[in-house]
Amino acid sequence: MRTILQCILFISSNLFCFAQHDSIIVHFDFNKFDVPDSSAWQLVSRISQKKFQYLTIESHCDNIGSDAFNQNLSQKRAKAIKLLLIANGIEPSYIKTYLAFGEKRPITNNETDESRQQNRRAIVHFYTFEVAKSSFNSPSSTIQKTETTSSPIETEVIEVNEATIKQLEVTQFKKGKTLRFNNLLFIPGYHHLIESSYQDLYRLIKVLRENENIEIEIQGHVCCAIVEPDGHDAETGLDNLSVARAYAIFYFLRANGIDEERMRYKGFGGRKKINQDESTEALRAVNRRIEILITNE
Repeated sequence: MRTILQCILFISSNLFCFAQHDSIIVHFDFNKFDVPDSSAWQLVSRISQKKFQYLTIESHCDNIGSDAFNQNLSQKRAKAIKLLLIANGIEPSYIKTYLAFGEKRPITNNETDESRQQNRRAIVHFYTFEVAKSSFNSPSSTIQKTETTSSPIETEVIEVNEATIKQLEVTQFKKGKTLRFNNLLFIPGYHHLIESSYQDLYRLIKVLRENENIEIEIQGHVCCAIVEPDGHDAETGLDNLSVARAYAIFYFLRANGIDEERMRYKGFGGRKKINQDESTEALRAVNRRIEILITNE
């Protein structure tokens, strides 16, 4: 179980906190979706404390079996946890989302029984908020200057995904290019990344630390919105979700040693959709993204 609390004091003296966040990992038996008794006890014990505002579930499989089979199995695992929580008193509205990734996001190499066991997992994230909602629109903050949403210049786009993230190098950080991070996944309706997204951010941080001349613009996008308004942030109640998501990345990079003078951030709402058809979650997820424009190398 891990807890994260990140806060920042604006010039306006308004305090903003990201979610206090702890997680419980559930490991499943091979080809099973029943929640083991030990994990069920952990989950029931945690929810009985009632010290959270909402929770999310993400589930995974090892690589034994077809993609379709594993996707279905991970969905069953996520659903089994959801039903367990509801049966033990959680209101369904507290479960903001549950995501099934099949075998697509392993944390080990799947080469041994032990490593496959580690990949047969689900993670339940518990979020708690403690302070004011007004931080993203503070009128006296210099951050207000970076919230403009003028149309971005069309640039060469480099897709950064599971296959390419490990090869992310400074040679790709050329002025005018845009890095599209396909694995920076947000909780739908919120500006909080899911746990597995942070590994991509650390790769980005490594390149930025080693190359101090690189400057970037962090661009936030949302699904399910047109030009106005921007997406609705369920935490703050503001219609600036793409800005909030871009700022969340800005803040995380700054908190990890990247000079804020090298960065700016903008939100573009739903004006730059990749998929105009948003009839499925998979199509919507592609539009719910972060892109990094290289402004100086």
